[in-house]
Amino acid sequence: MAMFKKICILGLGLIGGSLARAISKRGLASHITGIDVDHRNLKEALDEGAIHSCGEIPGAFDGADLLILATPVDTTLNLISQIFPHLSPGMIVTDVASTKEKIVSRASTVLPDNVLFVGGHPMAGSEKSGFRNSMPNLFDAAHYFITPTEYTSRDAIEKIKSLVKAIGAVPLEITPGEHDQVVAILSHLPYLTATALVNILRDRPGFPDFLQLAAGGFKDTTRIASSNPIMWQQILHSNSEKIVPILDNFINLLQHYKRMLEKGDTDLLLGELKKAREVRDHINCRIKDE
Repeated sequence: MAMFKKICILGLGLIGGSLARAISKRGLASHITGIDVDHRNLKEALDEGAIHSCGEIPGAFDGADLLILATPVDTTLNLISQIFPHLSPGMIVTDVASTKEKIVSRASTVLPDNVLFVGGHPMAGSEKSGFRNSMPNLFDAAHYFITPTEYTSRDAIEKIKSLVKAIGAVPLEITPGEHDQVVAILSHLPYLTATALVNILRDRPGFPDFLQLAAGGFKDTTRIASSNPIMWQQILHSNSEKIVPILDNFINLLQHYKRMLEKGDTDLLLGELKKAREVRDHINCRIKDE
């Protein structure tokens, strides 16, 4: 049974396209319309049956009871300021951007009280982009952050939570600030680490020869460095206040490892390696359980 009469998805890349596929596959909306500046994404989404129609701002909003902003951080911030005159009373608006404090603050400031904004962020994705890489099962068992404020409509929150569960994800309600702190550690620091590793290799003499020797460990650790750099530039800039202290902690820990190696303190080093393995193995167990 359809949960929404009409869902409008603005942005049909990897995440927006996967949402369209997941919603369409499960019949969660009577009608899905898509908006995207890339006509290839629109054509592919129509051809695949992920959306029923495509349109432009603001006409595509007509009759929609849910608008999903599936665009990069800066675009989402700009869109919130641009679209508010065209939103109908009672419409729910949500987003999927990787940082939340600035977006939720902008929505709270700009959107009228009768438009119900609920911040969101699925912890799912890939280093690939575009509708062609979208998948209807991308969100299966993935955590999906819901980031309301004290003023967010409880009814709107519950509707978004129900949609999240219906596409196979696990909703997790958290404040925007807590969200940005968590993703600084779990997502943003790993991306910076991956790019640093790649750039260290790039700057080494004989780089092309080293590259041919890269095996599983290096490839697995640096996979995310293949992601869209413009998208990541926006993410990192928008969450810099949370990322910088985490980077300081990381640099201090690397310095600690360096001192252990310089002093030949193998017992202390072994202890650090064992602690890391224990925590990482626990993550593996959780993934299997879920």
